[in-house]
Amino acid sequence: MNGPLVVLGAALLTVPIGAPPRSGSDAPPVAVTEATWGRRCGAPAGNATAYVRERCADTAVCLLDVDPERLGDPAPGCEKRLEVTLACPVGAKTSARRATGASGDRLVLACADVIDVREATYGGNCGAPDGNATSHLADTCEGQPSCRYVIDFEALGDPAPGCSKSYRARWSCTGGGPAQRIEVPAEAGAKHEIALRCPVAAKQSRGAGR
Repeated sequence: MNGPLVVLGAALLTVPIGAPPRSGSDAPPVAVTEATWGRRCGAPAGNATAYVRERCADTAVCLLDVDPERLGDPAPGCEKRLEVTLACPVGAKTSARRATGASGDRLVLACADVIDVREATYGGNCGAPDGNATSHLADTCEGQPSCRYVIDFEALGDPAPGCSKSYRARWSCTGGGPAQRIEVPAEAGAKHEIALRCPVAAKQSRGAGR
């Protein structure tokens, strides 16, 4: 089997590293219809709309950090979430697309189908903590329709000295569908290259159940 192992739902498939990336240049700009910070805490609907529109103006993909210091505190003592609704064109009509996140999360807002990194772990087989490589992968790949990423121990550090470490990553696509996962066995940090893309090619999905 060539290439790393990818898990889509319960199916297994390989992703060809050399596949050309898909361009998102034709994607429509982000159109925020409403953003609410702390709806479940009684905050008024739309209280963050102006802020999110300003942060995401004139861009097809907006990476928005949920920052309480910028959003303010409409409901002290209550754990709040930011809920954002976009209007995305579908033919001659529009369709609502929603994203939500808690304090410290990063929302990927786009009408295009792009990568939203959920978790990445380097050395999980050696007892390293889950998610210890998430931010590094997100900084490289988040918000792109496809991404080639090199697992480099010099960049990731050594969370478990003396142990041959594996690598796993989990991401979703803003267009929906099941979460995807890719795994590389021990010695993953020796500059193995993986490919993330949205969506998984139809021919890969069809072959997954064989």
